[in-house]
Amino acid sequence: MEEVHPTRTELLIRKNQIGLAEQGRDLLKEKRDALLMEFMKVMDEAVDCSARLQKAASAATFSLAIAKAVDGTATLRSAAMATKGRVELEISGSSVMGIPIPEVEKKSVKRRTLSRGYGVTGISSRINETAECFEEEIDRVIEIAASETKLRRIGDEVQKTRRRVNALDYIVVPMLSEQVKYIQMALDEREREDLFRLKKVKKILELKKGVQKEEFPMEAIALAALRTKGASLSSAEYKTIKHITGPLITVEDVLGIAYGEIADIYSPSSDNGHKTGQVLETDGDKAVIQVFEGTQGVDVENTKLVFSGEIAKLGVSRNMMGRILNGRGEPKDNGGKIIAEKMMDITGSPINPSARAKPSDFIETGISTIDGFSTLLRGQKLCIFSGSGLSANELLTQVISQSSIQDKTQDFAIVIGVMGISHREASFFINSFEKSGVLNNVVFFLNLADDPTSERLLTPRCVMTVAEYLAFEHDMHVLVVLTDMANYCEALREVSTAREEVPGRRGYPGYMHTDMATIYERAGCIQGKKGSISQLVMLTVPDDDMTHPIADLSGYVTETQVILSRQLHRKVIYPPIDILPTPPRLRNLSMIANKTREDHQPLIDELYSAYARGRELRGMIAIFGEKGLSPIDNSYLKFADEFESRFVCQTGARRSITETLDIGWDVISKLPVEVLRMDEKLIKKYHPSNKTESKEPAS
Repeated sequence: MEEVHPTRTELLIRKNQIGLAEQGRDLLKEKRDALLMEFMKVMDEAVDCSARLQKAASAATFSLAIAKAVDGTATLRSAAMATKGRVELEISGSSVMGIPIPEVEKKSVKRRTLSRGYGVTGISSRINETAECFEEEIDRVIEIAASETKLRRIGDEVQKTRRRVNALDYIVVPMLSEQVKYIQMALDEREREDLFRLKKVKKILELKKGVQKEEFPMEAIALAALRTKGASLSSAEYKTIKHITGPLITVEDVLGIAYGEIADIYSPSSDNGHKTGQVLETDGDKAVIQVFEGTQGVDVENTKLVFSGEIAKLGVSRNMMGRILNGRGEPKDNGGKIIAEKMMDITGSPINPSARAKPSDFIETGISTIDGFSTLLRGQKLCIFSGSGLSANELLTQVISQSSIQDKTQDFAIVIGVMGISHREASFFINSFEKSGVLNNVVFFLNLADDPTSERLLTPRCVMTVAEYLAFEHDMHVLVVLTDMANYCEALREVSTAREEVPGRRGYPGYMHTDMATIYERAGCIQGKKGSISQLVMLTVPDDDMTHPIADLSGYVTETQVILSRQLHRKVIYPPIDILPTPPRLRNLSMIANKTREDHQPLIDELYSAYARGRELRGMIAIFGEKGLSPIDNSYLKFADEFESRFVCQTGARRSITETLDIGWDVISKLPVEVLRMDEKLIKKYHPSNKTESKEPAS
């Protein structure tokens, strides 16, 4: 069980495999029974042929002995030497339950006396009778040879089918059932652990709640209320840190503090003596502060806090284009300080649904599988689900380098936010952007893996704040790229654990869905505004488990999903995008029909259907073998291979939407025209065979 990941996705896959194996086993049993019936029928024919052969051989032997006794051996040998002729056979093929069987069609060997080659005079009738008997025996030999060949072929297939049935019955299905049992036990154990952890956290919270009631009597609360009258508390200094947990500081005896307020933290033992934090929670005269730079060097006794009375804001400007910033929006390159044109709240707010404009304009990424199947529209959210070790970063850099809008007169910008990546990955992004020449046209927020966790929570909000400024203040069309949201969610879980909150699924906070929605729902088009914000989000799915909370919740919030396949990656296909788990967005395709080409939607529907059938037939080959497939099935198999190698695989060159659709037509032309379910007008206009025919007269 070491190769089995105990996830719900694997559980669903194993159950589907069991169903397919049982279905194949039943079909193979039916095939075996039908072959046995055919085998018995052919065996009866072979027995009859054997009896006829024995009868013909006995008659020929008896006739030969009479001819020798009466006419003599010399006369027989002379007649035999004079006889000439050959046996003509016509061998054709037939199929019995998918088994190729040779069918022998022969002309009768029997000939007239004058056709045998020896003279009529001097030859007795007994020699003619002997020749007829042996010709009859040759006919019976050919007949029994054909029957025995057919019998042997069917018998071999019966044994092979029986072995396959036994393998499915006693090896494959029991093995899959054991894996299902193991995964189910692991998932149940995980649920019990979550329940135990929840009960333990609840008990701790109840104990703390009881202690707080004892620590804060009514006299202290009344004193705190008196201290708030007429006091300017936002500028007051506090040295009342109670304890430090991870990136969080708990302060007591504070008054008039609001949620989200910014605090300046001065600690003589820290690196530069100054840090910044934000209030995450207030409870009476206590407050929990999240430190953006981390709490390293902050001590309880000597640290001083000053609350600013302001929420977190970011200075934004068009001069941020071409700059590399850290997760909080501070310059990370050598370009100097950014002069802000406007201070904006990084928290922002989701776009009101009633104010949203319907997405309809097309963003061309240059990737066939994205432009063709998961078309990205301006104002839309597209999520890429990757796995550990897959080529997600390469795909993102290619999309960023190639993306463009159709109207070249409008401004197009890209704002990138990378979170929790290594220094090697950061160098890869920067070098790729410099090589492609797009670094000067993007705003690049960079949060490394060794940067503070609290900064990682600010990065996507700073990214969206800059995007809102460029889109709705300067009428630009902005593509926001966020990666890796799995690291963001891990940071969210770390902070939640430090706050000792009640965990949700797999230890992630229960409000993670709401938190992610506050980021995703800031993208879109607003009625009356010329600019737009589109999102391209990438996240690494832990253990390739699509039921993981991060992948599950991201799939709910975003409109379109793209899944990178490990199977395609192993085939060295780039980009390894699997189109089947995420069907083509028919609504979106119908909206952009006049923005791309009239055959976009019907061609993509046909490609999706044919590829799905080809993938299904690949699974059936393991059970029935290729010999059991019809010619149409074989054409779908070849189409699936051609689709992956020509349409999905795209290394290097950028493809326009026209080139993508033309390649789709070239691939679909591998199927017979009669199986296509498209409009005949489109087939006549775009099918390669019709284009070739139309060019021939002109040449």
